[in-house]
Amino acid sequence: MLMTPVNETPAYDGMAVSERVADQKALRSTFGRFVSGVTVITCQSDDGVHGMTANSFISVSLDPARALVSVRKAARMHSLLSKSDMFGLSVLSADQAAVSAHFAGAPVSDFEPHFEHRCGVPVIASSIAWMVCRRDHVVAVGDHSLFIGELIDCDHDPVANPLVYFGGRYGKLAS
Repeated sequence: MLMTPVNETPAYDGMAVSERVADQKALRSTFGRFVSGVTVITCQSDDGVHGMTANSFISVSLDPARALVSVRKAARMHSLLSKSDMFGLSVLSADQAAVSAHFAGAPVSDFEPHFEHRCGVPVIASSIAWMVCRRDHVVAVGDHSLFIGELIDCDHDPVANPLVYFGGRYGKLAS
């Protein structure tokens, strides 16, 4: 008879999720152990340019070119993206923490975001990469929706360093 060591989590056998998964603060901390780049999703609406910081961005496919961003259903950006055919994704540079904070709802005093328009879509000026996407699919998953965009145009700075996010803090890659 095999015994599960005391310090091991037993194999999943249809039981309820653990307390660590049910505790959203603990779950957020667990997810936060994954280092990620920082992006800002942007779109244009009748009342101007809107943006939201997101680190839940992934490339989905090279052929056809697709990117995905996950947006909480309760976020204002969710409603805006649902109504917009086009959106921008900007990958922030190591010196753009203020941009990220601004679009994460923690505005920095005396900060004014700057945009460039590519294919009529706003993207963050001086970002290390930008993508213009046409909304292709929206998939509802729990309290978020996955917005999958068909890339229409993109560009990048081959030497700039990215802003990274880990454990609830911004950082830079070591040179």
